[in-house]
Amino acid sequence: MRRIVLVVVANIASVAFVPLALADDRTPSLSPSTSWSGFYAGFNAGYVWQDNVKSVGAPSYNNPAMLPNALAFSSALANLSTYNRSSEGFIGGGQIGYNRQIAKAWVAGLEADIQGFARSKKTAIETVSTPIGQFMNYYVTDRSASSSVDWLGTLRARLGTLVTPDLLIYGTGGLAYGGVKMSASTNSQDVTSPQYLLPVTGRFDAKGVRVGWTAGAGLEWMLSSNWSAKFEYLHYDLGKKSGSYDLMQVCTGILNCPNTNIYAGARATASARFSGDIVRVGVNYRF
Repeated sequence: MRRIVLVVVANIASVAFVPLALADDRTPSLSPSTSWSGFYAGFNAGYVWQDNVKSVGAPSYNNPAMLPNALAFSSALANLSTYNRSSEGFIGGGQIGYNRQIAKAWVAGLEADIQGFARSKKTAIETVSTPIGQFMNYYVTDRSASSSVDWLGTLRARLGTLVTPDLLIYGTGGLAYGGVKMSASTNSQDVTSPQYLLPVTGRFDAKGVRVGWTAGAGLEWMLSSNWSAKFEYLHYDLGKKSGSYDLMQVCTGILNCPNTNIYAGARATASARFSGDIVRVGVNYRF
């Protein structure tokens, strides 16, 4: 489905930028009631596919001597592989803008919009069990990663040509910004004899506003002198966020360990890319 949408949008974009000379020769004269110039505002709703790439890397040890069970822990994490996940969900919001009709055949404008995402979070969870030593104790490692875009705004230029006086086909692109979140965690413990191999845990959380770019294409129909309807595709990219976090031994007073957590001499990494594709419909009211 996603590939079909992208093919259709590519065809729309190629038509949107036909030479100006052809457009001038073939576009009928417009009546005053079908002028595209002026301010407008409206609403939109659609669906989004997000390329939320997440990974949690195996830890790097800069002081293995601090971790009595370092070899067992390292063996367990060696079986964890980098993984990717994507998510999808509904999106909706509003837009405002201004159009200027040029030489009867062309329309240029500027549009700003903002929308919220529903069910845009994706979590990946992986568990491995690794046998340890001659007693076949099992060291179990759980790791998870999640990321989401909670809302997205854009500020875009639009340039299109009139196929008919009431049908505009256009390309669009510009600034994108949005609120994002991501988290990752690693937890390892010996489930066979926990009194001998201490648990190790760590967690990473981040959130904020990221800025990137967006581009796409669309069709807009003039339904009356004040109302229009549109179909639009946008790709957005807010970039990649990476981070690392310390892994700590969870000490409980056993094996001469103090009742405090201590640095296990290792760090794990996490990353997520916030990009995706939006297909949506909308309506505009022209003032």
